[in-house]
Amino acid sequence: MAYGERSIFINAPIEKVFDYAAEPDNYPKWVSNCIKIWERSKGPVAVGTTCRELAKIPGGMKSKCINKITEFNRPHKVVIESTNGVHLTLVCKFEPKNGGTLAALSADWTMGGKFLTILLDKLFMGKWLIRHFDDSLESLKKLVESK
Repeated sequence: MAYGERSIFINAPIEKVFDYAAEPDNYPKWVSNCIKIWERSKGPVAVGTTCRELAKIPGGMKSKCINKITEFNRPHKVVIESTNGVHLTLVCKFEPKNGGTLAALSADWTMGGKFLTILLDKLFMGKWLIRHFDDSLESLKKLVESK
């Protein structure tokens, strides 16, 4: 299992940051590798909400995956599990800080067996994931602070 984590301070109330980040329809606006979301389940975002995603992956390729919210604790935490051959568990945490919000992304991922996951992580996945988190958090910050 490979792991990555990043955080950023956003000058906005925790509820505003959480609500924007947790809404699947907003993923293409702030998640740096998300190209498109479709077939989002109806109703308010909650445990069980699903959607299909077209995402950019390392090497310039594209991948279709299914995302499902497996934990939803507004406004503090949302966990999204994604499958498409790679199993990714993305944890988005939010905590109030100095009148704003500290937003953190972390993920565990596995692909195939343990050896393949370790090899791919050592070669490129860990670095790619951290760069992706940095870009995504910067986008989230700009979008939420501008509203």
